[in-house]
Amino acid sequence: SEADAEQAEHGDLTVLSCEENQHRGKTLLWFVHALRLPEDYAFVAKMDQDVLLWPAQLAHEMASWPISGFYGGWPVDVHRQHWQNDRFAFMNGGFVVLSRDLVESVEDTVRLAAPLQTEEAKAGGFIEHSVALREAGVELRGNEDVTLGRLFKQMWSSGRLVLNDGWMGRLSPEEARRLSAAGESEASWAQRPCAWRHSSDLKQALPYRAAWEGRE
Repeated sequence: SEADAEQAEHGDLTVLSCEENQHRGKTLLWFVHALRLPEDYAFVAKMDQDVLLWPAQLAHEMASWPISGFYGGWPVDVHRQHWQNDRFAFMNGGFVVLSRDLVESVEDTVRLAAPLQTEEAKAGGFIEHSVALREAGVELRGNEDVTLGRLFKQMWSSGRLVLNDGWMGRLSPEEARRLSAAGESEASWAQRPCAWRHSSDLKQALPYRAAWEGRE
């Protein structure tokens, strides 16, 4: 196949220990795989193929991130209030960043979840919600974006989960004054694009570039 030829020539593909799937554990298994890589690193990211990345902006933001308890991305609905009391933070799955300690907690969950999967799920190498897993105290309900955030629910509710800290998470007083002087409202600050966008959202690239080019 073309994939086999690519791998034979360049060796730049990662094949996870599961069948191709969406929302059946592929994201969790990627983070587990990353822990086995020989490189020393503080963060692991997951990125969709239809996402465009601005490396200079990402590098700028990374310099301000804490190296533990960090969960970065584009918030979808932090409180999920329409799920009644089930409130937690989660990020859009297009581009998600975890600090290494959170990746290790994902590995712990996968290790617990693997033997509690249904026989059909085990055959495909999937890691997904099951009755046995819920009885063991682990919730994997929802799509993979939701599932990842759900794993850190206890950390979020106790204030130990760091969401988009540093430059990405909040404006400095100097930047806030500069934007205010330019006539931007506080609401618009919260909507400023980050260092990655889905390709369908490129209509928002202009304000992103204006913010980056006008940085101090």
